Amino acid sequence: MTTGTFLGQTGISISAFDPIIGSGTYTPQGTLVSALLAGTLASYQHEILADGGWWSASMSMSLPFAEAEDWFENGLNRHIEVYNPALERVWAGFVDQVSLSAGTLQAVRGPLMDVVNRGSVVYTPILDATTTPPTEGSESTTTIADDAASQALYGILEGVIAGGRLLDDGTTDDAEMLRDTYIQENKDPQTGEDLDLTGGQATVVTLDLLGYVHRLQKWIYQDVTAATVQVDAKIPLVIAADPNGMFSAGTIDANALLASRHEDDNRTAWDVLQELVSLGDAASNRYTLGVYGGQEINYNVVPTTAEYQHSIASNEMQVETYGSGSRVYPWDVLPAQWLFLNDFLAGRGLPSTMRDDPRFMFIESVRYTAPNGLQLSGQKVSRLPQMLARLSG
Repeated sequence: MTTGTFLGQTGISISAFDPIIGSGTYTPQGTLVSALLAGTLASYQHEILADGGWWSASMSMSLPFAEAEDWFENGLNRHIEVYNPALERVWAGFVDQVSLSAGTLQAVRGPLMDVVNRGSVVYTPILDATTTPPTEGSESTTTIADDAASQALYGILEGVIAGGRLLDDGTTDDAEMLRDTYIQENKDPQTGEDLDLTGGQATVVTLDLLGYVHRLQKWIYQDVTAATVQVDAKIPLVIAADPNGMFSAGTIDANALLASRHEDDNRTAWDVLQELVSLGDAASNRYTLGVYGGQEINYNVVPTTAEYQHSIASNEMQVETYGSGSRVYPWDVLPAQWLFLNDFLAGRGLPSTMRDDPRFMFIESVRYTAPNGLQLSGQKVSRLPQMLARLSG
């Protein structure tokens, strides 16, 4: 497939930006690096999840060697935006890993999500190792340590490790030594190289991209307030604690179900938010949570009307707007919506709820592969998981 054919068949465009990172601030769409990446593409695909939103993507580019070197050296953490022909964003995220093939060299830098530049250690202190058995204290957490240089390049990426039983007798503090070593060893991205002297290759750069939802796994959410709070009020509290100032609350649907506000177990923001999503509401309705444009976090109840339709026997093999039959291009299809199979089990009457009809598919995952490939995955929407989550909480 030539570049010209690729561009003609997709119509998508891709831009790259260097983020602007300050103390407690992070602007992904910072300084424009290139608005013409689609012209270099050899391949592109992305995945969007009902629970997660813009999840992952990958793209390969055929580049001159000097440009390939620049991407290998400076491309990690760049902000990538993908647009449809109407210049609407259909996916955005950051570069998590860069792979370079050139001549006999194959080199990899990343993943960025393995970097830790803010860290602490959870441990049980050995207060006196001379007694039998050793005298131990209660489980503790070290103070947080930061690496400012790494944070200036990549934003705050936090990690907590379990240290087990560590000596902390007033003279020796093994927990702090472990914490500092943990950060020192993980503050920079890893690199690896292989040489294949059996034959050379053209210069190709492959970018493995992640949506910003993955950054919710890289900071710890703590709140020692002993109180209950509505789910729709706790979600904005979690978002507001973002140490990078990157996320904001988008559409947060009403949910008056009460949850504990207290969080003191070194859980990530993603773990806390996923637990809230799993609860559903008092009627066991399912909700989804996704990160989309502008790093907005949307929390929405599953819709009660269909958005799309598809004819499984049609030669067109396309998704259409439900009821109107207007074509929806593959790069514009979103998850967390209902799709109706209008020529499957024809003649059956419509049930009172879509989840009881196998002709209605709730889209859990959308995988788009340029130029026109589209895979949709779905399953039954059940009330039981939400009920079990509430009863076991």
